[in-house]
This record gives sequence, structure tokens and C-alpha cells, in this order.
Amino acid sequence: MTQQQAREWGTKAAGQWLFKGTVSGKSIARQGRGALSAVFRFCRELQKQKHTGPAANWLLDQLWLLRREAEQAAEAVRGAGRLPAIPHQGRCARVQQLGEALAESELRDREGLLAALEAIQQVSPLKEEELSILLPCLTLGILHRIRTLTEHWQDSEDAAAVLKDCFDRLRLYSGRDWSRELEGLSVIHQAFLGDEIYTQMDPRGRMGYRRRLAKLARRNRLTQKEQAQAIAEQAKKEGKHLGFALFPPKNYNGTW
Repeated sequence: MTQQQAREWGTKAAGQWLFKGTVSGKSIARQGRGALSAVFRFCRELQKQKHTGPAANWLLDQLWLLRREAEQAAEAVRGAGRLPAIPHQGRCARVQQLGEALAESELRDREGLLAALEAIQQVSPLKEEELSILLPCLTLGILHRIRTLTEHWQDSEDAAAVLKDCFDRLRLYSGRDWSRELEGLSVIHQAFLGDEIYTQMDPRGRMGYRRRLAKLARRNRLTQKEQAQAIAEQAKKEGKHLGFALFPPKNYNGTW
């Protein structure tokens, strides 16, 4: 898939989202653990067979990788709080559905994946709390794809090719540090880049600022982009650092 096709994919995906309430991170984690248990039960049955084909060999050989990554992903999403939901198979978190859609897509490399996500951020931006669990949800999307394959099992070369693709993607997601790329996708981060002190902070400090902004946006019932732009503009107007706006003194009577 070309960069342009990846951007078109992202634009189309984001344009189809219709929001319906919220879903908890605990719910996503519970579904992920349930899917992993189902795959393990299936694999136990495969192990009882005297002869297995190419797909079964792929699945059994790489089961350790799936277990490691899926368990870590489920634990990561468990504390995510309430997340925007869409009416997909009843109702599921937007970032969860995105992970499942990407698992089925032709987006198999870093450049294409980032191009699609950048396009999504232009249409219907993922929130800070969604970006923080995007990689775990990509992993759970792969798990969902593998579970679906086991439910319609055919021990064939085609199924083996699907499994190879799944495990290649798992290695792509887990084999590098994506923190810089995910930070760059944040609409809060983009709004804060005009502040010289923010840009010089370490990643943990910048994350703390973005989480504080997300909390303010919820309290003020604004989108994170609206809240970030308002604070950045006010800080620039008054010649103050963003930190004064995000963590004002108790006796401050300004307009933050």
C-alpha cells in the first residue's frame, strides 16, 4: 500500500465513526483475555492431533509470542478508564475497533501505519488516553483476527499465510519503541510545540502536561484540541510558560 493509499484508508476509517457512549479499559482487557483463552483451548485440541498441517504448525510454534504480547496488551489497557465508543458489534471502544481494522488491512509497515494514523488525526483525532493504549489495541486486534481464524479453521497454506502475516505484525509492533511517533500524533503535543520549555522537557514531563490537559478538557467539556489551543494561545499572549496555565498557583485569579 502506498503512502497516499494509507492516508486515504485513514481518512475513510475516521469518517465512518459514529460515537455512542464510552467503554472501559477493563472491558477491553476482559475481552482480550477471553479471546486468548479461546485460542489456547483450540491449540490444546490441535496438540492432540497426530498430524498437523502448515497453519497448525505456524500457530503452535508462535503461540508463545501471541501469549506474551496479548497478556501485556490486556494489562496495559485495563487501567485506561472510559474511552469513546462506537456501535461496532454492539458497542466497543473506538481504539479497539481501529486495532481490529488495522489487523485486517494492507498496512504492514511503519510508514504506511503512520500515514494512516496521521490522516485519522486530521478527521477524528484519537484522544490522549486512546493514543496511550494504541499499540496494545493493535496487538489485541491481531489476537481477534487469529481467534476468528480458529473459529473457521482450515489447516491450509492460505491460513498459514494469514498467521505469518499476524505474527509479522506482532513483531513490528513490539520490536521498536513507538513513543516518539505516538507523541507526534497527539493534537495536544502539536498545540504545545510553540512553548520552548515544553519542547526541552523529557518525554515523561511532556506526558504529564498532556495528561493534565486531558483532565482539564474533560472538566471544561471541550475537545482536547480546543482546550490545548486555548491554553497555548493564552500562554503566548501573556508571555507565560504552559506550566503556569496547567498547574496554576492556588491564589491565581486569571482566566485559565
